[in-house]
Amino acid sequence: MFKCDKCEYESKYNGDLKRHIKMVHDKIKDIKCSKCEYVCSDLCNLKRHIKTVHDKMKDIKCSKCEFICSANNILKLHIKQIHDKIKDIKCSKCEYICSTNGHLKRHIKMVHDKIKDIKCSKCDSIFSDLANLKQHTKRVHDKIKDFKCSKCEFVCSASNDLKRHIRQVHDRPITDKHMSLGEYAIYDYLNKNKIDFEREMKFKDLVSPKNKQLRYDFYIKSHNLLIEFDGKQHFEKVRWTKEHTNNEIIERYNFLVECDHLKNEYANANKIKLYRIKYTELKHIDNILKVLLT
Repeated sequence: MFKCDKCEYESKYNGDLKRHIKMVHDKIKDIKCSKCEYVCSDLCNLKRHIKTVHDKMKDIKCSKCEFICSANNILKLHIKQIHDKIKDIKCSKCEYICSTNGHLKRHIKMVHDKIKDIKCSKCDSIFSDLANLKQHTKRVHDKIKDFKCSKCEFVCSASNDLKRHIRQVHDRPITDKHMSLGEYAIYDYLNKNKIDFEREMKFKDLVSPKNKQLRYDFYIKSHNLLIEFDGKQHFEKVRWTKEHTNNEIIERYNFLVECDHLKNEYANANKIKLYRIKYTELKHIDNILKVLLT
């Protein structure tokens, strides 16, 4: 057996060992694609790149679903992740587990290192991941909405947005429909991820200017964290019904602002973390909570 002196890798063939050292340890990329800027360490990788990117050939089919791809290793990852649902790769910095090294690297880059080095060419937005850039371009600049709800007129740019819409709007239990969409999105995420929380959290010594107890939307004891979802009415004067006079609208808005201020001060004075999610961030609640709770 030929053994690598830098790690645990070993092979029956010296050529495999040389290729391993070149790719993994020396990180030499001296094989260039003639059709684009792609470079790699191995001729097999170049052939796979050309087949996948330029020829767009997908000739390997999954036996369990309609998925097709261009390489056996991609098919193996698909089966592991989608069908077998194996998550055997663990983050050393938190409880995150996943199916691939690529997902782990992306998680560390986004969540722990907080690196954003991929810039949009059409605006000032920057991202940690190329997939997020593509989704941003599709949603914000190209304004493509190719996912449609079968139960209503809702359309969106991503399958995750459609799934979230169906879960939050159509599949909501009747008992939970008194919540706003934002509150239910938070409630749904916490339940789905088995995170213990309290709803409508009250403190005896926290009262409104009208001497009624104030409530926070959610409290997560394990993180000593309060979460509030702030609807549009927290930021501007909103007319809920035609019957409301201008004075009533102004009075309601001022009351909400004062209550929010009291909640902020109370959390700060009692050393409880408070995170406010704005109504414009509704579509990003899952990602916000994922980062907040890791």
